[in-house]
Amino acid sequence: MVHYDDDMDIGSDMDPEEEEKLDDALKEVLQSVPGCSVDKQTIKDMLWDSYYDVDAAIAYCVDKTAKAQKVEQMKKEQIDKKMRAKAAESAKASAKSFAGPSPDDIVLAKQQQAKIGALTSNLGNLNIAQTPAAKTDFSKWKPKIQPQDSAVTAITPSLNAVAVGHVDAGKSTLLGRLLHDTGVVSSHQVEKLAKSASEIGKKSFSYAWLMDQTDEERENGVTVDISVREFSYESREYFILDAPGHYNFVPNMIAGASQADVAIVVLDSLADAFERGFFADGQTKEHALLCRAMGVNHVIIAVNKMDQLKFDQTRFDEISDQMGLFLSKIGYSDVQFVPCSGFTGANIVKKQDISWYHDKTIMATLQGIPSAVSSDENALKLDIFNVKSSFGGVTVSGRLFAGMVQIDQPVVISPGNQVAIVRNIGVDLGSRNFAKAGENVNLSLEAVDGCDLELIKAGDILAQYSDPVRRGNKFRARVTLFDVDLPVLKGTQCDFYRSRVSSVAVFSKLYSLLDKQGNTIKEKPRFVDKGQTAFVELILSDNIALELEKENKHLSRFVLRRDGKTIGFGSVVKVARNPVDTSQVEKIQIGEDLDEDEED
Repeated sequence: MVHYDDDMDIGSDMDPEEEEKLDDALKEVLQSVPGCSVDKQTIKDMLWDSYYDVDAAIAYCVDKTAKAQKVEQMKKEQIDKKMRAKAAESAKASAKSFAGPSPDDIVLAKQQQAKIGALTSNLGNLNIAQTPAAKTDFSKWKPKIQPQDSAVTAITPSLNAVAVGHVDAGKSTLLGRLLHDTGVVSSHQVEKLAKSASEIGKKSFSYAWLMDQTDEERENGVTVDISVREFSYESREYFILDAPGHYNFVPNMIAGASQADVAIVVLDSLADAFERGFFADGQTKEHALLCRAMGVNHVIIAVNKMDQLKFDQTRFDEISDQMGLFLSKIGYSDVQFVPCSGFTGANIVKKQDISWYHDKTIMATLQGIPSAVSSDENALKLDIFNVKSSFGGVTVSGRLFAGMVQIDQPVVISPGNQVAIVRNIGVDLGSRNFAKAGENVNLSLEAVDGCDLELIKAGDILAQYSDPVRRGNKFRARVTLFDVDLPVLKGTQCDFYRSRVSSVAVFSKLYSLLDKQGNTIKEKPRFVDKGQTAFVELILSDNIALELEKENKHLSRFVLRRDGKTIGFGSVVKVARNPVDTSQVEKIQIGEDLDEDEED
């Protein structure tokens, strides 16, 4: 965590609104960490220095409290150990006469051994992927809140926007300005950042630092991981994801796009800058392709830094024509071009007076875009984006792509089949006893029947207990290739990405080529070339959670990359009942078929 102005009294220049916001954040931290061992003033200092980063404060308090309680527990264990030792000495003599097993003990031992033998012999046939590990009977659990209840229907799902584009296009600065101009952060906070940025010769980065949180990102001016900021504006919740622009961090960009309803593609309008990002090895085209692959149907093109060109219409039209042609080619139709400046704020939230542009600002455009997720009636599905150890359990965060979740609801997390109870639901910068499809949530989970929640990782899928997501590494899929250098053959290897999950994939079978309507136009092709769509079988090097296209389009989508370039995308159609031994994958390279098994 980075701190600023360590000697400043935080109360000396705090207005009443900020003081109230700080008190609310403190209350949230203390409610999240029962028995917190950190004093309130320390927590307030942390919240102030981190711009009310409640999650970071909670993580710090959990760590400190856990350590303090561990010391107390060790003391207690030492006392208990001494007491047990004394009790053992006094019982030692009387125990000698009962050293041998009783007849009942012998019978029980043999029964237990028989159970173990039967269990061992059946392990090979046990379908672990579809069987939740808990022994507790949840058949009587019934939801208290229904999708048609007025409290549920009154909620407008959040809008998730991912900002993408070539490195140095100004994404973080543009998003920082959006946060400031919507009132999420104060001018005081920006001034404070500007002072810190000036100290290392980067004064113009003050708005970007509202999104770039780590020392590495701030010093180098390059976003590395996905930065997420939540805010409320005119009765709607927004989640803004700042995705890395550098090609080394494309997997993180894919993860961001997987959560989004709309993409803000940020372009640098300066001389040659747009061309560097659009042509050669620039990331602009690939980022747009990835957003299309992940099902992002709405695009805002932010033609940035136009203030430095005095909002030259000729340059704007030149960029719009080239970018518009490319977007149309890859299937986009809902596109809004906005001339803007992240640094001055022109056309971000506030309208700039430009003689030739009379359309919406970026924020106004966002307000008119509906959430792509709204299936409240379907079974619960949550794509886990982040995992944190929390007090007494684990907290997972992510987007609900289907259904509802409620307090005390039993859930199962795939692929590990960990079973848990939902004990708290964080949503809309507060807590609620339910959340619905389209919302971004933090779920505090409590393990059931000894399940190890520490095994949960980003990219897992949390689902309704009675309807777990499939687990596997062999599946049939519908795949579309982009402008590839080489065609795909049986045995071709590539990198597979779904949300925050990655694996190595092998094309094990090529079943057919398909037309745009999904009809077969050629059976058993020898290869799949650029622009073609095919029905194929893929095998992964890892067992992961796999959702079917017919169950949930968002969660079934994946991206394929090879040699550092995106080559295509697809959706899961069928999953094999049993995972494949990955050692068999070598057979594909010499043309052998793997053992067949049934598929769902």
